[in-house]
Amino acid sequence: MTNSQNHKCLDRRACEIYNHRLDFGLGRNMNDEKIIICRCEDITIEEIRAAIADGYTDFEELKRFLRVGMGPCGGRTCLPLIRRELAIFRGLPVDEVALPAKRPPTQVTTFSSVAISSEGEAK
Repeated sequence: MTNSQNHKCLDRRACEIYNHRLDFGLGRNMNDEKIIICRCEDITIEEIRAAIADGYTDFEELKRFLRVGMGPCGGRTCLPLIRRELAIFRGLPVDEVALPAKRPPTQVTTFSSVAISSEGEAK
């Protein structure tokens, strides 16, 4: 299936898995070790796929093993991409891959509350 007008796959990785040949013109000179998925923690697609193949098959496990989703963005960038990889590996629709638990701080702490003067007293 080479005609992009009649093609049903919505992403390039799905095309590769289902042996379809479709050139989106993306990443022609890229390999998996160079494609960064989690920019905050500098994790590549190759590392994510290797971890999934090693048995880390949900986002919570990947988060604890690779620290994906734990950077300043809180997973807003990498979460959809990793969910897609997990869905492909597990043969599920992306919507059926569980979202990670959100764990916001339980108490707001300000810098002034933890600042310590030179005498050792809290300001």
